[in-house]
This record gives sequence, C-alpha cells and structure tokens, in this order.
Amino acid sequence: IAQQNKDYESALAGYDYVLKEYRDGPLYNAARQRRLAAREDQVRGTYPVDLAQVRALATEYEQLLTELGRAPEAAPVRRRLADLYAFQLGDRTKAMGLLQAVIDQPQAPANLVDDAKLALGDLYLLRAEPWEATLLYSQVEKTEKEAPLGYEAKLRNARLSYFAGDFKLAQSHLDILKEATTREIA
Repeated sequence: IAQQNKDYESALAGYDYVLKEYRDGPLYNAARQRRLAAREDQVRGTYPVDLAQVRALATEYEQLLTELGRAPEAAPVRRRLADLYAFQLGDRTKAMGLLQAVIDQPQAPANLVDDAKLALGDLYLLRAEPWEATLLYSQVEKTEKEAPLGYEAKLRNARLSYFAGDFKLAQSHLDILKEATTREIA
C-alpha cells in the first residue's frame, strides 16, 4: 500500500524488515523483487533521473538474476531490467537480449511473455526493423485474442501499418478493434 501511495521510504522499510527477519521464508524472493520495484519507482519518480542510481539499480537487478538463475521468478525481473536498459541507460541491445530470454524461458507466464514480445517489437521499431515488430505484434494478437494485451498489439500493428503508408490495412485493424470494443461494452 505504501508503494502504491508513493511512500517509498515506508515501503522500502517494510521490505527490508521482511528480508531481515524472514530470510528463509517463502516470501523472501518476492520481497526482494518488490523492494527493487519500489526502488525503481523511487528512482524514476525523481527529476532529473540520476543515472548513477539507475546503474546501481541495474546492478542490484543483475545480482538478483544471478541468484535466481532460470527460475520462473526470474522472468519478471528480466522484464523490468530490460526496461531500465532500453529506456534509461540506452543499451537497447542488452534490453533485447533480456526480452528474448523472457520469451525463451519455458515456465514464464504467458501474459509476461506476450508483454515482452510487445516491448521487443517496440525496440525493433526503434532499430528500423518494422517487419520484425509486426511479426511479434501479430503473435501477441493471436495468443491474446480477447484480452487487452491482444488489443494493444492490434493497435500497434494498425499504427505501424498507418505510418508505413498501408492505410487500408490500418483501417481494417482499427475496424476490428472498434467492433471488439463495442461488443465488450454492450
């Protein structure tokens, strides 16, 4: 609750308490991940963003990944670290490798894999590789047909078609989205 209310000091103190007192408990890894998420929110919420703090946070994420290995709990950590590398530290290649690791991880949750595909598609767009991006967006559209993530993928594909100059394809994507949203409202 403290983290949601942007009271990061209280949230960090709570997570530190759990980490100190329940080192062998079942929630230890979850507390570590949430503590890092709270620190990330705190760092991103300050202006201007201090790159030294972002690098320190990335180092903490890397240490956690080393400890978790290929465990299923490592997938969300990789996803968050990829965002840090892509948009805060400017290392898109490393971010793409982390996202691909999430996609390739056998026990990763399906919605997290699809979210990683969307982010990887965005990074391909930044590298001027629209065909790779549309391929990933289409995969998410197919696996998340009636879910908000699938609609987001369809919207990104429509936007990509529009900016590529394929207005008819973009319009067909938008018509499908329009029908899906009106069906859900009714």
